[in-house]
Amino acid sequence: MAYQFKKHFSLEEAAALLPTMARIFEEIHTINQELDSHRSEADELKQSAKTNGGGPSSNIHLSGTLIIQTLLEKVEKMGAFVKDLDRGLVDFPHLRGSREVFLCWMMGEKKIDYWHDIDSGFSGRQPL
Repeated sequence: MAYQFKKHFSLEEAAALLPTMARIFEEIHTINQELDSHRSEADELKQSAKTNGGGPSSNIHLSGTLIIQTLLEKVEKMGAFVKDLDRGLVDFPHLRGSREVFLCWMMGEKKIDYWHDIDSGFSGRQPL
């Protein structure tokens, strides 16, 4: 049978990554809060960029965005998928019998308690 995903996590493998995922999303949320505190500067930067301008806040926004991108790539390299950045929602490809599904975890949850079909998303979460 041909599968859509190269890597499939056992529940134990996915659960072992939760402390790492929690740290990644804590860092992302910290960066996003910092970027939000500079939101008005970002708006001014967008306006000045139209005339090839810039400003000191451009470094803050660029470096924050690049760090978040690097963190998301780290999750992807592990074989998991970030589905909602704000909620810290991550899906882990999993085989339920011979069927591909996602184990579903959201930041704040102590463990992985849910799964869903690949095409159903968060609204289709079902208890393990």
